[in-house]
Amino acid sequence: MAINAGGGAATLDGIQYQADAYFTGVEVYTGNVDIAGTNEDDVYLSERYDDSSYSIPVSNGNYSITFNFSETYHTAENERIFNVLIEGQNRLSNVDIFKSVGLNAAMIEQVSNITVNDGSLNIDF
Repeated sequence: MAINAGGGAATLDGIQYQADAYFTGVEVYTGNVDIAGTNEDDVYLSERYDDSSYSIPVSNGNYSITFNFSETYHTAENERIFNVLIEGQNRLSNVDIFKSVGLNAAMIEQVSNITVNDGSLNIDF
């Protein structure tokens, strides 16, 4: 499953991203910039800020998630720092995209060994 939190549906490396599925909360800022390290900038089209959540209906089981982040707004370290909680557990701490890759560049994070027991994959930022 591929969910695009960045705008309209898009295809990246042959994967079809569904736009804004299963998403609640947050404010949105839409930009139009080239993202270094990508061929399909549409996946990174919008910026999310403030608390947000996904509740994705899935079969019970074990999962791995690949997050594709980019900072398209803030231009200095420590201006946007967030945690990623998956199934109630803090799995990515103090994420600072600008510090890691700079402005308008792709940052990829992989989280494995995620267990879903209630038919819903819950991700909070």
